[in-house]
Amino acid sequence: MTTPFPVPRLMRTRPRYSCALAPAAGVVDTARLAERLGYRRVWLFDSPALHSDVWVALARIASGTDRIGLATGVAVPGLRHPMVTASAIGSVHELAPGPATPRGTR
Repeated sequence: MTTPFPVPRLMRTRPRYSCALAPAAGVVDTARLAERLGYRRVWLFDSPALHSDVWVALARIASGTDRIGLATGVAVPGLRHPMVTASAIGSVHELAPGPATPRGTR
């Protein structure tokens, strides 16, 4: 298709979408749906007074999906000892290996 004006290269690519989810009971099914729909990444927020543990939810998503990126949008560092957080991140990394960037983002 030709246009009467040049289209910048940036506009020729499809947008990449992400979604933010609560670490609730149905988060794995929602992440699978997001993956099927072509979303780039799933972001989870940390709200332990209202929802399940963010790191457990990320580990469940890592086990239940193939390529969608995983990230925490908000993590409350004062709620956990740094070693517990590091261990949880390591566990998620074991389930969704890759470099420093989340799985599926390249």
